[in-house]
This record gives sequence, structure tokens and C-alpha cells, in this order.
Amino acid sequence: MERDQFIRCDKENIRDIAEMNSFTLVYQEALQRCLTKSLRGVSAGLTSEDQKIERQFRDIFIRVGGDVAEQPSFCVSKDGTLLTATDEKGHKLSAWEMIAIGCYILGAQGEDYAMPQEAPLWIERICSSGVQCVRWGALSDERPRKLAKKQYWLRDGMMLAFRILDFMKVNQLSLWELALKIPSVSLHNAQVSIRESPSVVMERIRPLTKPAELGVVLTANGGIVRVWPAKNGRSLHLLAEAVTAETAQEICLDLQEKIAESLDS
Repeated sequence: MERDQFIRCDKENIRDIAEMNSFTLVYQEALQRCLTKSLRGVSAGLTSEDQKIERQFRDIFIRVGGDVAEQPSFCVSKDGTLLTATDEKGHKLSAWEMIAIGCYILGAQGEDYAMPQEAPLWIERICSSGVQCVRWGALSDERPRKLAKKQYWLRDGMMLAFRILDFMKVNQLSLWELALKIPSVSLHNAQVSIRESPSVVMERIRPLTKPAELGVVLTANGGIVRVWPAKNGRSLHLLAEAVTAETAQEICLDLQEKIAESLDS
């Protein structure tokens, strides 16, 4: 063989030896089951702190006809559970927004979707009537648990990415156009330490709120704040939802002050 008759394989194209084990092969098959058709003509990229995740996405994406590109750009967390993205116009999409897109896809197929208790309230209203969002948690009934088990791909960053890419291909949508179909809501999280029983503290702020199945909800100008106890009973979780990040932070801080005042009284 002459010198110019072969091509060197660079390190980026050398497959990881882990691809030979049975677990990885099963996972790759599960990723491909997220697709209903070839992704030929679809362009996207994916990054992760875990280089194995990047290589695995690239390998399967090319295998199903996709073109690796800079935009839209997906990003999977190091543990593989969360997905964020930057769309074709440079807008950043949070992990909850990507999950919401996954829920929108389920709703478009007429399926109910299951969310954990800590999911924001706005995620319940992204679908048309007839589709329900059910919550699962420690005390949830059997149906939410079964639904969550069936929709495990919502909690796997790479599976969610492939589901979204498939929906984009089938419906001829860009990620930017798909993101327009979910509400634009900013979130602000906080945690407040308490010295008393969570039920006592929450009862004190209840006049400011309306009861909710998942805690209590403070309605404020431009947004809401949901409050629920931490599992250890020593603090309260606060999740503010508003149109802008500034408003979400403001109403969350306002409620933190009211809770602090109730603890001092």
C-alpha cells in the first residue's frame, strides 16, 4: 500500500472502548428509539463536561443522518440528567424550559405528563385542554408514578435532546420556533431556614396566600411565589415565577422578608 492510500484516524473519531459494553449498547438503542424517522437535514451540536456524552451524541447523531453544527447547541449536564440549549438566534433555554418543551411534545401527542413536586407551576399550562399535568412525589398515587416511569426520557438530557430534534424534523420547526410554543417565564429559587415547624410558619403566612396542593402560593404584582417545606423540616423552599428575572427575584425576596418577620414575632 502506498503512503497516500490511507487516512489517519484522529483521536476524536476513535470510539471509546466503553461502547463495547452491553449497558452502553442498550443505552444507544434507547436513544435511537427516541426517533421516529431519520434526522437527515437536521443540524445541531451538543456539549457536556463529560466527553463521553459528547462523543456518544456525535456518533449517533451522524449515524441517523444529522449534521453536526454550532447551532442550535444543546448542553447536557455532567451527570447526564439535565439539558439546556441555545437556539438558532442565540437565546438561552434553561433546563426547565427544555423539560417544558418535552411536555409540549407529549401534549401535542395527546398524552398527559408527570412532573415532580418541585416543578414550576407554569409548566402545568403549556398544553391545550384535555391534557393534564400530574405531580409525583413521596406520597403520590400510582398513576403519576407509572407515568413518570414511562416518561423517563424527560429526566435524561441526551434522550430529551433526541426527542426534541425528532419533533423539530417531523414538524419542520427550528428550536427557536419550538421554544415560542411554551410560556416565557423567569424563575428565582430561595431557601429559608426556620426554627419552628414548617406547618406553623406556613400557617402564619397563609393569610397572604391561597392554598395549593403543593404548598402555599403568594400572588404578587407580576408573578407568584410557591412555598413548600424541605424534606428535613428545617427550611422552606421558595420558587418565584414571573415574566422577568428581576420581578421574580423581587417578589421572592419580599416573601423571604415576610417569613423572617413572622419568625421574629
